[in-house]
Amino acid sequence: MSLLMNYNDPRMLEAAQKIFEEQFKRDPKLEKEMDERRKQLMYDDVVYNLSFLLTAVYFDDHKIFDDYSIWIYELLCNLMKDLDRDRIMQQMVHHYEIMAEIIENDLDDLLDSKEIEISLKILKSASKAIENSVTNIELSSSFLDGQYAPIRKAYLDALLTSNTKSAHKIILDTKKENVSLLDIYEEILAKTMTEIGELWHKNIITVDREHYATSVTQTVMSSFYEK
Repeated sequence: MSLLMNYNDPRMLEAAQKIFEEQFKRDPKLEKEMDERRKQLMYDDVVYNLSFLLTAVYFDDHKIFDDYSIWIYELLCNLMKDLDRDRIMQQMVHHYEIMAEIIENDLDDLLDSKEIEISLKILKSASKAIENSVTNIELSSSFLDGQYAPIRKAYLDALLTSNTKSAHKIILDTKKENVSLLDIYEEILAKTMTEIGELWHKNIITVDREHYATSVTQTVMSSFYEK
């Protein structure tokens, strides 16, 4: 495999087109989220992604593609403010899953078995890096300080990644540790919702995410109604 793969190589373009089309087939939400300009940019990104991936494969270095993927993720979060960070993460992870399938099944004339194996490992590593980036955001110092900061951060992370079950479990487990309801309400839930409001105000999360966090927190609070 050549390090400098030609963007116009028919095999590259065919693979890119197949990845692009397959993602729209499997994810109906994309049609509403992507106008024609975004679709063209998305296709261009598929080609770039393949190129960066092959570079990482050439050097057998997952960090090259990890760093590139995180950079792309943060760029997309900044450019597509109408979409939630978690949703953009889902798009990219889904994209890498499809890339892995196409590489494994359709690019055996471009990559040997060892290179395909390295490609799949690199894509898996990059997906994990992007998933971690969802919650890797700047938070206020007051939110990160104090006795219950680790619990608040864990609860916030669950809200940012749509993990409703985990959010409930974090608070229920906290109650089992004999933390008072007053502290749970004022030091964990209230401060987390204040931070959610700040993140929305700063345009880091969407209003849909803020509504989701509010709904989950209201449900968590209602579970203690009898007490």
